[in-house]
This record gives sequence, C-alpha cells and structure tokens, in this order.
Amino acid sequence: MTAKGFKYFVSEEQIMIHKKRSIKEILQWLHETNYFLKKVQNETEKKIMKQIKEKFNT
Repeated sequence: MTAKGFKYFVSEEQIMIHKKRSIKEILQWLHETNYFLKKVQNETEKKIMKQIKEKFNT
C-alpha cells in the first residue's frame, strides 16, 4: 500500500522565527492561508476538507 499525504520539514531556524511572531501576525497568516486554499481548491477538495474539519470538531 502506498502512503498518502505529504512530508514537510521545518528547521529549528524556522521554528524560532515563528515563535517570535505576535498572535496578530500568526492569525493574519492563518487567515491569508485559508483564503488562498479556498480559492484554489476544487469542489472535491473542499468536500474532503469539510469532512476532515467535521471529524476533528466533534
């Protein structure tokens, strides 16, 4: 069986930079990222994301 998903490496430097961000900067980044994802996802991908969100919000 082939694994699904992806891997993402975060360096110690990236973590330290992120830790220095304010709450406002982090929330702004999240908002912009969510906006971008909604614009580029097709309907199937949107359904999958909705199912994932519902699974973790119950």
